[in-house]
Amino acid sequence: MIFKWMEGDNFGDTFLLKEQLGRGTYGVVGKAVRLKDESYKKRGESVALKIPFDQEIGEENLRKEPDILRKFDHENIVKVYGFHTISGIFAIEMELIEGHSLDKIMNNQETVSNHNLLSYIEWIKQIVHGLNSMGEFAHGDIKPQNILIRHDGIAKLVDFGTSRRLEDAWVDTKGHGTEQYMAPEVALDNKRVSIKSDLYSIGIILYEIATGDIPFHSNFERLQGKKIKKPREINASLPVIFENLILKCLERDPDRRHESWNRFIVEIETIIDAVKKDKENETIVPETKRYKFNPEPSSPLYYLNIAKKALNEENYIIALENVEAAVEASEGHPNYLSMLAAICIRAGYLEKAKQAYYLLLDRYDNGYPVEIDQLSYVVHKLAGLHIQTKEYEESVHMWKRFFEISPDKHLAKFKLAIAYGLDGQYKKSISLLEEVRTEIPNSIIIYSKLGWAYSLSGDYRQALSYYNQALVIDPSDLFSLFELGKYYRIIGDQNRAMKYFRKIEDYDRTGEYIEKVKKL
Repeated sequence: MIFKWMEGDNFGDTFLLKEQLGRGTYGVVGKAVRLKDESYKKRGESVALKIPFDQEIGEENLRKEPDILRKFDHENIVKVYGFHTISGIFAIEMELIEGHSLDKIMNNQETVSNHNLLSYIEWIKQIVHGLNSMGEFAHGDIKPQNILIRHDGIAKLVDFGTSRRLEDAWVDTKGHGTEQYMAPEVALDNKRVSIKSDLYSIGIILYEIATGDIPFHSNFERLQGKKIKKPREINASLPVIFENLILKCLERDPDRRHESWNRFIVEIETIIDAVKKDKENETIVPETKRYKFNPEPSSPLYYLNIAKKALNEENYIIALENVEAAVEASEGHPNYLSMLAAICIRAGYLEKAKQAYYLLLDRYDNGYPVEIDQLSYVVHKLAGLHIQTKEYEESVHMWKRFFEISPDKHLAKFKLAIAYGLDGQYKKSISLLEEVRTEIPNSIIIYSKLGWAYSLSGDYRQALSYYNQALVIDPSDLFSLFELGKYYRIIGDQNRAMKYFRKIEDYDRTGEYIEKVKKL
């Protein structure tokens, strides 16, 4: 289901779509005009909309993070206004920024002068002030693409709550992306993101600003023991204190990095003063070797590198063969098993993906050190794969385990309830969904799924009630419109059925539900 951004079209009755601003592996971003007044924006005012390709993120909106994100109010943090499900499409409404990404600005840099170095460091300082305002909350995906520079010189950090695991970032990213900025404890040791891992990501950006290159083309180069080249070995004109700051951020041991953002800010202000004293200094940026990575033949990284190139060319057979070789060469290391599973999902080899995740789960269950969020992630993936392959009993088993170990109880209950419904255990499905409804009132997805569960159980009166309640919240909810239209068609009320089906024609932005209506 791919959302089609069409300038000039309405998105439900809430937004008028304007120009598309960007499109990447995560989703599409564009400018939109509000059609309704809200406390934070008036009708006619512009916002940014991000629509993820992975629409499962909409269900994961049941987590606690969205409420946290809405509370952030800092000049250097892009404001998240809301999380919406409109016409069956999950969208994130954000502050609109007129400007360019730091990545784009850096790619146009041909020299490192102290004049432009000063601008870059000032922007990073602004971003760190924003991060400092968040307390213990970590971003988890800091990279130049997620730093926007407004036309008036204000730096803004975007994409909170969308941090990604290494295997997903590696599979989806071509070249320069999330993977290169991940802290080693997150990428290699499966640790939870933290302020310390955000510090590491800031250090990578500063290294790139100072030298025109990045220290590691892949976090897996660390497994080969590659030593970092000190920034002044590339750009001798850098102040020593600037090099020391960067190297401290890039310490392998998180405890050896700065103890707080406040300490980092004190040091970077000293560096700004030093750079200001020598504004005219300029150094040619050396040719970047960012994408040149040649691991030793027959090593796990050698096969992984071939797999990455094949994946970028969508040659899934070669990619799979080489990731399997990497797993064998690494003697089943969990990092490579995770890569194998991610590639199998990307290529559509769902049975192989399940096998890889079960091997990974077996390693964890037999004592391999693992953080609870990584274990939850693997169980979550397996449960979802069993749904895709219509093995509902196995999915119920996995969602039960997810519920036991995951801190995200709303999401866990919701997922388990859906699995119960698919497995024919309607009473259990309804009971859990009713619990979530009381905990998260006015959630469209809960009302529509309650309608679905009651319908499966044969209680059509209650099902119709919940579908209609979902439409009160969002008149363009495609799932509820389709189910209501289908119900009235079955009982022979064609006029009422067509009323709902015509609304689907008005609201469906992907064509998915229009096709479903045609097949009835």
